[in-house]
Amino acid sequence: MKHNMPLALSMIQMIFAATSATAFLQIPAQNPATNLRTSTIPAPYTKGLLRSYSNDNDNDNDNNDRQIQSDLISLSLPTLATLSIDPLLSFTDTYFASYADSLQAFSVDNLASVATAAPAVNFVLFLFNGVLGTSVVPSVVSRERGSLLSSSSSSSSDLPPSNSAQLTLRISFQSGLIIALAALPILYLLPNPQITLLPQLLPILTVRALTLPFTFSLTTSLSILRGYLDTKTPFKVLAGLGVLNLTLSYALTHYFSSSISGGLAVISATCLCEILGSYLIYRNLLSASILPPSFPFSPAPKTDGVINSVVKRGTSSSFVRSFLLQSFILSIAYVTSHSSGDPAAISSHQVACLIWFLSSFAVDAIGSAAQTMVAEEIGREGDPKFTADKALQLGVKAGLMLSLLTGGFCYGLGGVEALTHGNAAVMEGVASVLPVVVLCQPLNGAVFVADGVLQGANEFDFEAKAMAVSVLLATAFIALAESQGWQGTTLQHVWEGLALLQVSRGAITLARIKGIGFVQSCFI
Repeated sequence: MKHNMPLALSMIQMIFAATSATAFLQIPAQNPATNLRTSTIPAPYTKGLLRSYSNDNDNDNDNNDRQIQSDLISLSLPTLATLSIDPLLSFTDTYFASYADSLQAFSVDNLASVATAAPAVNFVLFLFNGVLGTSVVPSVVSRERGSLLSSSSSSSSDLPPSNSAQLTLRISFQSGLIIALAALPILYLLPNPQITLLPQLLPILTVRALTLPFTFSLTTSLSILRGYLDTKTPFKVLAGLGVLNLTLSYALTHYFSSSISGGLAVISATCLCEILGSYLIYRNLLSASILPPSFPFSPAPKTDGVINSVVKRGTSSSFVRSFLLQSFILSIAYVTSHSSGDPAAISSHQVACLIWFLSSFAVDAIGSAAQTMVAEEIGREGDPKFTADKALQLGVKAGLMLSLLTGGFCYGLGGVEALTHGNAAVMEGVASVLPVVVLCQPLNGAVFVADGVLQGANEFDFEAKAMAVSVLLATAFIALAESQGWQGTTLQHVWEGLALLQVSRGAITLARIKGIGFVQSCFI
């Protein structure tokens, strides 16, 4: 099917172009200079977000630096542990799912079925996470909390139930329910590169779809706790669920392999754990008085204009941004799987993605901490410059460290061989893109932390526009590489395009934070 690649990529590019044009036309321009204290609609807060060293006292700078760094690390470490649970489970799920016959024989087809299903599943999950779960919820909850603390003499433990938490949780469950009801007929229309994988693929996606309301509720509940600066509770709950997930995955793949596939077994275990986790976190929110005792049966609270504005505008802009990013990720998986019809190609892509996402979650923890701290500082009507500055420094340093650790794991400790079970074709594919994965870690550190800073500063509109430009550049590169027959495999072209996406995102978002006039004039 290689001869159909230029046409397929051209169609994908046209879809991205149309979506990007819609984003530019529908997202209103914002004025960075709008005063946050007098405007009922929160404005972006990134004009001069990085501090000016020459205007501050040196001793105060040093003390402030140490305090902010301490706060960032204290929030980042539990968040890192929490965020790392998911990709670590993906590693083990891939390991279990790629086996057949009671864990006795490696199956490329089993691994390929998971690799084919994963982009479709992640498209829905990450689209929601980007729209509401990890982008809007921590910002709006932290902003509301900071405003309540600054307007009253109450301590953080005496605050009333959160209106924003109730609003976002209702939206989460309803969104998951709507998608679940609409998913089943859509699943049977999904294109599949290998008809032999269809019997394994559809049950995986079906089980995943039916549990989306609980998955979305769990994600939002965890983000609410992050907005309240509670990172320990999510870690404890998710760590316990992780152990349970591994136990169930092993039991199902070992004792029931004759009746269900490895991929269906691990997805079923994950979904059961997410249902349990959503209930446990819900009970925690009730006990902490973040939700009223009668929730969700109590009447919907009346939220003020600021909360409504952040949720509505942030959700719409984040939807465009997440749709573009997740469409790109789904498309490159589709292109990779169709390039040769060989299960080894998409399997190699899946293993490389696992390594990429595990390291990405590590730096994303710093971005999450920065997002919460910046949003709360704005809610207090304070100055978030020091937080943004220190978070970006930590992000780049963490990226450099991850580059060394990733290289050591893959090249020195034989991590790739373990993940691919020594399959020569899959190992060769992973090795061809591994340099991109390793070298992009410092860049990822800057990009993901910058995203957190911008989200905390309510820059959702700008992020959507920046993502549109970056996705178009990366898609155009892959289309040219494939249509012109550039040197390298389709898998290599896809990962080079992914690197270009990160370069573009980093350049645009960092320029925005620094307040470069040319970049602002292009997007505003």
